[in-house]
Amino acid sequence: MVRTVIAKIAAVTLAVAALTTVAATTAQAVTDTTPTTVSGSNPWE
Repeated sequence: MVRTVIAKIAAVTLAVAALTTVAATTAQAVTDTTPTTVSGSNPWE
């Protein structure tokens, strides 16, 4: 029983870490590809 709980906690932790990594990577990719104006501000905001 304890092993099952530990395994579930580990699985959830890994899933959260993976989602965080994907979200950060996506945000970085979007930031890198959004066009900027001459002043450097983001026109999409």
